Amino acid sequence: MQAALIVISLIACAGLVVFLANRWRLPRFGAVSPTGYTGALQDASSALSILTWNIGYAGLGREADFFADKGKSIRAMHRDEIQRAAHDIAGILTRKDYDVICLQENAAAGFLTRGVPVRGIIDRALSRMRLFYWADLKTVLLPPSMRFDHGMSTYTALQEAGCHILELPQSKAFYVGFLKKFYVGQVTRIPIAELGKDWIIINIHLSAFDEGGLVRTAQLKKALDYAEREFVSGHYVVFGGDWNMRLCTTEFSHTTEPEYLEWLVEFPMHALPEGWQIAADPDIPTMRSLQSPYRQGHNFTSIVDGFIASPNVRVNHVEALDLGFEVTDHHPVWATFTAIAEN
Repeated sequence: MQAALIVISLIACAGLVVFLANRWRLPRFGAVSPTGYTGALQDASSALSILTWNIGYAGLGREADFFADKGKSIRAMHRDEIQRAAHDIAGILTRKDYDVICLQENAAAGFLTRGVPVRGIIDRALSRMRLFYWADLKTVLLPPSMRFDHGMSTYTALQEAGCHILELPQSKAFYVGFLKKFYVGQVTRIPIAELGKDWIIINIHLSAFDEGGLVRTAQLKKALDYAEREFVSGHYVVFGGDWNMRLCTTEFSHTTEPEYLEWLVEFPMHALPEGWQIAADPDIPTMRSLQSPYRQGHNFTSIVDGFIASPNVRVNHVEALDLGFEVTDHHPVWATFTAIAEN
């Protein structure tokens, strides 16, 4: 009996250490070190192509629901389905030669991916691009099957001058009492030699479940304040990401009950500095609700993914890729831009 009590006490102490270590863990903001391709990259020109995509760690495909959206599942998809989705996502990313790819909800092998190295699969597919990764949800002291290593990846085929993390206002919420997701802008600086200025590419993912969108609004303000300073300095700024705000007024038919849409907020157009522009495809939804598996016409869909560009950037083309939400709960969006040189 005494031995059993000792074992139980040790397990309880170990559990408390793990709980506190994760609840108190703070990420490292600041510079992000590059990985991946180590060879020479081409110099940037005044033209740029970018794709942004929230890939939902390859675990939120067509048949998935999710507890945070009032669904039933934490992990709805089986391991082989996640593996297949990861390879499909990698294949889609390599269909075109993008200059920059901004991914949200990329993830290493762990609990969310049922051990599938989703990020590794994508990294290998994009092996000719430089990679900057920052974990917005990461655990410590947990066994491999229970680990979280989930975050934002920016891949570039252009010679960059570094990447750093812009800390944004944070939500106070914790998942299961001790897991915290941190919200940031991942800023990559790419010199344009012919213009003597830089592309400033900001990979962004705003909060989703803050009541009334108050945290999202504060995050947006800080991100735009930073971007405006870069623009005033003469640089060319493009955000790409999941804004968790409705970017277009397009309505798509659905039968989802309002109780599942409490997270939805409109993008505050008044918050955009003068001359700044939203670039989104108004014809194709980029996200779907996750209270149940996807059925067209039943699940709520909207446009929350896309770009914001500074006044000195011309938007040439923007297009969402309609994949029927087969491999994740968001659609990729790609666009081309041109830096408008000063006279």
